[in-house]
Amino acid sequence: MVNTGKPSRGCYMCRARRIKCDEGRPSCNRCLKSKRTCPGYREMPESSSRDETKLTKKESFRVNSRPPFVGPDQNQILQSGNYHVEDGFSNQVPITATASNPTTPNSTWKYTKRSRGSINSISSMSSSASTSPTSFSQRGRHSGCITAYLSTPADQKAACYFLSNFVLLPGQGNRRGHLEFLLPILNTERPNSAVHAAFSAVSLAAFGTRPDSGNILPSANRSYCNALQMIKTSLTDPKIALSDSTIVAVLLLTFFEQLIAPRRSHKGWSSHVDGAAALLKSRGPDSFQTQQGREIWNTTIQHIADSREVAEGEEWWMSVPANDPISHQFASLNIRVAKLRADNDRITSNRSREDAGDVIALLQTAQDLEKEYAEWFAGLTGEWAFRTVSWMDYHEIDLENSVVHPGKIDSYSQMYMAHHHNIGRSSRLFIWTTIFRCVAWLCGEDNYKLTEEYATGSQVCHRLIEDIVASVPFIFGWNKETVTAMRDPSCFACGTPDAVQVKSLWGIFVMWPMFAAAVSDFAMPSERIFLRGRLKYIAENMGIYQAAIILRAPIILPSFYIQCESLSLDVHKECQRKREVEALFEDDVEESRIKLEPMPQEGVTAGSDLPTSLDGDWNIFGPSTNLLPVVQDVWMTSEGDPWAMATLV
Repeated sequence: MVNTGKPSRGCYMCRARRIKCDEGRPSCNRCLKSKRTCPGYREMPESSSRDETKLTKKESFRVNSRPPFVGPDQNQILQSGNYHVEDGFSNQVPITATASNPTTPNSTWKYTKRSRGSINSISSMSSSASTSPTSFSQRGRHSGCITAYLSTPADQKAACYFLSNFVLLPGQGNRRGHLEFLLPILNTERPNSAVHAAFSAVSLAAFGTRPDSGNILPSANRSYCNALQMIKTSLTDPKIALSDSTIVAVLLLTFFEQLIAPRRSHKGWSSHVDGAAALLKSRGPDSFQTQQGREIWNTTIQHIADSREVAEGEEWWMSVPANDPISHQFASLNIRVAKLRADNDRITSNRSREDAGDVIALLQTAQDLEKEYAEWFAGLTGEWAFRTVSWMDYHEIDLENSVVHPGKIDSYSQMYMAHHHNIGRSSRLFIWTTIFRCVAWLCGEDNYKLTEEYATGSQVCHRLIEDIVASVPFIFGWNKETVTAMRDPSCFACGTPDAVQVKSLWGIFVMWPMFAAAVSDFAMPSERIFLRGRLKYIAENMGIYQAAIILRAPIILPSFYIQCESLSLDVHKECQRKREVEALFEDDVEESRIKLEPMPQEGVTAGSDLPTSLDGDWNIFGPSTNLLPVVQDVWMTSEGDPWAMATLV
């Protein structure tokens, strides 16, 4: 009797780490010893077996009766290149054969069917998905033996790569997670569900955007189209449409749009965020009060706060609490910043006396929000606080390719804390952008840089940018092998926790704060070169295409906004002068017509042949033909907030 696949009884975590589970209840003791949260066990189906005694005997006889593959021409055969043993299989896996001769090149055989593994088999793989041919060649050193091995399918490699780079698991000691709800949902949903299709698309995209891996991207695009179609089908069923798996599928597609180059439009990322927000609104906050529901809700509103204003009020979005009060207050502040930026674009773009009251109110709102953010930072203690652990002297270094910038170097208790600090700093930079725009609007033709608000804000912005720059070495793993304070205890769903390479999730975490600092008026030239170099590294080496998009944004804040609004002020003044001249001229024309109108003559209609002195001269009272196109081009290019423009990827 041959066993046909009795599944392991171990917990999800032990199977992902490829270690033997003690199957303790309710939690695995191995997970507890390693300070990990045990995700539990799956339901065990009955094992199915069948009698294959006759088939085994027949196969053994056939193999034993085959003549040995030994002879003087063995090396010539191996050196001939690639062979293909075609047995009628359409989906085949390469088998690399290595002979005893170490100088003989590897040969590729096409023989066996491709086997599609489930998420359980994917999770059981290590981050090094393929095995080196050298290790196999050590097993067959005797003369005349060819040792073959099966290559791991690309989709399984991609799944393992995504789990080891983007799915951050929580643990003991207040370690936070990211997308930790993904594994339980994948294990409970059907293999042909929308969330599995979305996971396949985003994992292939993450694996294919690495250097020299572009041959995988066509498969990622096909999986993406399949996921879109399956999500569209799921939305027709009210029960499936309002399930957690559908929202998670849409969230996974937001990662896809961040990783891969856009096909038709740069608005794919924001459209998926809008879709996830619509699903949250359809269900309401009451259905997200479980642990998994809270994680999905707060992950979604984090994307919403990064993209655009939300229609519902702050209280409605914050009715689902975060994991701790500090994170809850942080999310509330981010929602308010998104609304502030939207109000800023709407109010300061108008130029009339009636809008002055709205601008003053917006300025007060921004100052109050900045004060609350400063108090939030001041209240961070313990594991939330950061500390300076080193100093880099100002000597000649390659800033564009360096991991450190001259100055202080900060350390954090874990990457989750560094992420929240930097998002808060970038939010404060945009709050000060709003303050400066309001002050410049109220100053009119006067120089806003002479105001007290500018003097205070410039000092604060310099410190915020310095702190963002000082956090970059910790995020990119500078000297973590020798400096204990630079080590990050975060644990991912696959792979080893002490991996040398920088996780792709850290690139997504730090990408937007570095952009906010790099485009600020208050960044030093060396800081701007350093931050742009790190963004280039994220785009080219970590495979996050959205970093390349924002790297090409030719804007400096807040001077870009203020310059555009000053052009708008000039246009407003010119139009106002035009209206005054038109009104005055119309009065003069009416008076001249009354005084100079001739008496009608016989056979001539009154006024029919009178010359009109205004013909051909009316355009001289129009607005400047050089000014209007400039303003229109600026606003057509920026489309409002450049931050929002850059995020529409």
